[in-house]
Amino acid sequence: NLHESILGRADASDVERTFKLFTGIIADAAERKNLGDQETYNCRQNLFAPVPDPAYTVRAWRGVITYLLRQHEFLYE
Repeated sequence: NLHESILGRADASDVERTFKLFTGIIADAAERKNLGDQETYNCRQNLFAPVPDPAYTVRAWRGVITYLLRQHEFLYE
């Protein structure tokens, strides 16, 4: 659904690549030391308040959205 909403298409290979990116970011963050279990982002009323992110999913979603918004189909539609 995210691919369809942002890029206007949802090819299985692209969805699989995006899912691998999501799981890869989580795995990478879990392996690193001293990342902390909170994430700060600007989409909330309290702009810089830390958000609990013990499973690193907020970090991974940010990476996926950034990846999709940088695709040719989105930038040059």
